[in-house]
Amino acid sequence: LISSELADLYKKQEEQENKRLLYVAVTRACAHCFIFTKPLPKAHKPGEIKDSYSVVRKTLVRLKEEQMALNGIAYAIPPAYNPKDVYQSEWSSKAPVYSPLPKINLKDKSWQMTSYSSLNPEHGPVTPKISLDEDLQTELDRFVFKELPRGAHIGNLLHLIFEKIDFSDEKYWPSTIDKAVRAHIPSAGEKWISLLTELIRQIIHAKITAGDISFSMCQITKAQRLTELEFDLPLTLFNTSDFMQLPSAVPLRMRAISELEGILNGKIDLFFEHKGRYYLLDWKSNFLGSSLTDYTDEKLFQSMEEHNYFLQYHLYTLSLYRYLKQRLKGFDYDRDFGGVAYVYMRGVRAGSSNGIYFHKPELQLILKMETLMLKKQLSKTG
Repeated sequence: LISSELADLYKKQEEQENKRLLYVAVTRACAHCFIFTKPLPKAHKPGEIKDSYSVVRKTLVRLKEEQMALNGIAYAIPPAYNPKDVYQSEWSSKAPVYSPLPKINLKDKSWQMTSYSSLNPEHGPVTPKISLDEDLQTELDRFVFKELPRGAHIGNLLHLIFEKIDFSDEKYWPSTIDKAVRAHIPSAGEKWISLLTELIRQIIHAKITAGDISFSMCQITKAQRLTELEFDLPLTLFNTSDFMQLPSAVPLRMRAISELEGILNGKIDLFFEHKGRYYLLDWKSNFLGSSLTDYTDEKLFQSMEEHNYFLQYHLYTLSLYRYLKQRLKGFDYDRDFGGVAYVYMRGVRAGSSNGIYFHKPELQLILKMETLMLKKQLSKTG
């Protein structure tokens, strides 16, 4: 229950929001804007506005035709609208007739807004090989492999937690995790909060081996990271079959499109810096099996290939390469870019690199991708 004052405040806020939406609706028309209204039922409440058009009249100021002409506003009298005409079996001769929309002839027919998901070829569902281990070692293992559900909602929950928490300071973890759980799974009990906190702690203290160095995410402060980093990469005309011919250490698959150009949009889970090197990280809640042995390097490679995550992080690496090259003076890919980590959260434990796939794409491949997909941008920048 809420007080009458709060109810009135909510009503006023809702009215203001409706007026804002109305303004947006009537100011976005390219040629004409028609507003259709109908009277309210006769059995309306006392004091209730009988005609919904009067609400519009209160918000919009109607100018006379001569006023519109003085203000340089083009106007036209809209055709009469009779609701009965809509429900007749045959169109009445009095019904308004609208001319068809002109056929749009696009100059660049191959232009489109695309993403990794759009470019990823269709593949069948991946069924994990479940090896039910009845003698799971810890309560955390039993929770992660048996009680923690599978699906996008769990992935969204874990992503939200990692987006909000401070890896290097656990002070506010309990409240952050509690809010996230209540938002995504209200039925979860206190046990979930404590076990998720322990899982997060295990992941944060796991070991990421990046070539000649290793580190843990607990060493990364909030000032060293960007979460949900979104990018728009302009693509020039290319054939996706040419992309798949590029020499790569991992298989790259892309949906067959003979001519593709436009904008590649993506969102990177985590972009961070550690000791002068920059990294890309993706959180994965995929269930590969009910044992830590189902998250070894070999099993992770199989999962990466089945889901075509190789394509995803190569596209993301290209965008980061372009970003860092523009933002860092004297940027050197081999020296300054650390690589890519895909963290399969269910199989990750503190002090170990189990459950973490790591790879740094070769610079020559990134340059070939840039030449193929961004050749016009390269020519513009010299």
